[in-house]
Amino acid sequence: MARRRKSRASGISEISFSWRGLETIIRLFVAYVLLGLLFLLNLTALPIPHAGVIKPDFVLMAVYYWAIFRPRLIPTWLCFGAGILLDVLSLTPPGLQAFILVLAQSLVRDQRKFLMAQPYISLWAIFGFVAMMAAGIQWGLFGLVNDMQWPAIMPVAIRVLVTLCLFPVVTMALIGTHRFLSPAQNSYP
Repeated sequence: MARRRKSRASGISEISFSWRGLETIIRLFVAYVLLGLLFLLNLTALPIPHAGVIKPDFVLMAVYYWAIFRPRLIPTWLCFGAGILLDVLSLTPPGLQAFILVLAQSLVRDQRKFLMAQPYISLWAIFGFVAMMAAGIQWGLFGLVNDMQWPAIMPVAIRVLVTLCLFPVVTMALIGTHRFLSPAQNSYP
């Protein structure tokens, strides 16, 4: 990062450069590139035999993971903005994904200390509960917006199941990124 300091002799500001600051920016850039890729994957549909096309909730996976292990990496405004953008690009009611992502993030952050002490299998099971609740809220609100006509529940259940099955694969990438980030980014008030 560049810092300004005033030279004593000339009174002219000099810019000093910190390699540590640049390294931190590069490391954070890698984390945000992964988030961007997960965002794009969230927009793609996977063809599942006998179920049609399913869109796993990749962004929810990232929000869940980072809310536990690096809560400062994804601020609430970024969750909200990503949710609004997902709604606009997915042609769903604006604010639906934003509400779900911000709610999931705040609930998981509140339980952060408890979740950090859990083994991976418990984190996976708790994520299954979070994904099920998120899909249930989305299904319920979607039905309310569409004149009390709810879509079939089976594609929603399959979506949760596919999301849950892909969670270990995505968390491997998130764990790799987490290890790549500098230890200075671990702090949380």
